[in-house]
Amino acid sequence: MLWYGVAFFGFSLSMYLNLLIPAPGIVADRFAFFASIGFSLIAVYFLFYYKAVPKKTITYFDLKPYQKAVPALIFVLFAYTIVVRNKEWKSKTVLFETDVKKYPESVKLSLLTTSQLIINISDPKKAQLIKDEDKVRKIREAELLLKKAIQTDSGCGGCYNNLSFMYLTFERNPVEALPYLKLAYKRDTTKKEVICNLGIAYFRLGDVLTAEKYLLLAIKHDKKKDFTVPYEVLQDLYTRTNPNIGINFFRMKLKENPNSELFHVLLGKTYFETKDTLNSIKSYKEALKINPANQSVSDFVTNLEVKYYKTRW
Repeated sequence: MLWYGVAFFGFSLSMYLNLLIPAPGIVADRFAFFASIGFSLIAVYFLFYYKAVPKKTITYFDLKPYQKAVPALIFVLFAYTIVVRNKEWKSKTVLFETDVKKYPESVKLSLLTTSQLIINISDPKKAQLIKDEDKVRKIREAELLLKKAIQTDSGCGGCYNNLSFMYLTFERNPVEALPYLKLAYKRDTTKKEVICNLGIAYFRLGDVLTAEKYLLLAIKHDKKKDFTVPYEVLQDLYTRTNPNIGINFFRMKLKENPNSELFHVLLGKTYFETKDTLNSIKSYKEALKINPANQSVSDFVTNLEVKYYKTRW
């Protein structure tokens, strides 16, 4: 029994001890229950059998008082711990925020906590559940966590990404975001989200040419062709600077992909913002042919047609 318990305990923990390769991320405490079986067998051996000749059958009444008391005490302590821990597993947010307070030096926990906060605030439904003052406080705390994590591990690319995203999106502060974006880009020059955020930061800082360069580069690194943000930002950039470039750009993209609803919509928006209502209507209608269920575009075109033809009368 003793050696079986030792073997069970050892093998259960071996994959998380970083003996051969580092275990990625944080090991959830539930995995400790596998090892606890081996630990329990070892405890039973020393509690009941050590320096004693075991009987073939042991009943509860054969146990000595301390042999009854020790397991009961352990059971109560574990039961209390599990009940308390279950409350902390209410959601990812609660779990991460609880654990990062216990282990503030953990880079991985800092990254998980801030990533979950970004998800919660970026989701309109989840964001409604957070008070405005709590959002500000949580964002500030997250920024401090990430800065501390970067000091601990300067190679944490995700920390740079999260921190720059918070400054750029939540704080609307491209000046603070830019240094971290540059560091994130230096670590990985192919990450489309980082490249796109660099373009957005430069755009907000008024460096249009650099912004355009990075936004086009983000599109180039979009291998799956499903990243819409750089196109949307480029549409805004071209409309503010040179709408004709924007019109030609989206026309070119439509030659490459004539069935793109996105390109038709962005071309229609560019025409609309340059007061070319007729071409705007045509582009939006092309988008509706591809996706008739797009109610917002349908309503916009209807209102646009009413206003356009009313002035023509």
